[in-house]
Amino acid sequence: MGGTHRITVSTGQPLPELDWSDEIAELPDAWPYVGPTWLAANERAMPEVTPWHTIARRDQRELAVLPGYLLTAPPAVDHDPRTYLGWQPPTGDSVCCGVELAGGQSAEVDALGVDTFFPALLIGSPLGYRTEVAYNFWTPHLFATMIDQLVPAAYAAGVRSVVAPWVPDRTGNAALVSALTAAGGHARPRSANASPATNGVRRRPESPSNGSTARPSGRTSGGSPSSPASTGRRTGPASNPSTSRFC
Repeated sequence: MGGTHRITVSTGQPLPELDWSDEIAELPDAWPYVGPTWLAANERAMPEVTPWHTIARRDQRELAVLPGYLLTAPPAVDHDPRTYLGWQPPTGDSVCCGVELAGGQSAEVDALGVDTFFPALLIGSPLGYRTEVAYNFWTPHLFATMIDQLVPAAYAAGVRSVVAPWVPDRTGNAALVSALTAAGGHARPRSANASPATNGVRRRPESPSNGSTARPSGRTSGGSPSSPASTGRRTGPASNPSTSRFC
């Protein structure tokens, strides 16, 4: 969509007030797992998380929503930023759906302490396993503008780590990955037959243990299950397993 209006970004917001019919009209190309209707159901099912969404607008009808949730204590392993640094809980719990993650770093991550990571900000749909912006307008700098506002606002609010664990390899999402990288991320190759990439950005721990945990605002990530094509509304290409893994 065209237009010359200035983009305004608000962080730490509740969901926009859209019912399902409004969502179909206002965000026709968004995956339902990152849309307000699904997210509102998530929030009712997960009272332990606090909504902290980033919303961009350019005019009255142009909208972009990046879901986010504050986690004040260690959550389920799928939502824990430590998981994407190669940590596994003593219970042996593992992430959902055959996701392939690097392991063997539990001792090093545990040595950093829980307070290094929490409160954490999870970017994405926690029960939809998808980190993506729902939007109905586009500029080359839209995602960068949103992340540029999100990261410092989160840290100013007391967040210790930000994790964006399920960015699918779809048209437009390279700009989201680039924005996370510019916020301090770093990447390493992953196997060609691993599941679609996920990405995150996290603050530098106070005591470095290895390269992936010592970078300022280093991005952490692992793999993600594919999103069910039968429920999606966006018509872009399917997730591509050739994307790099970020950590």
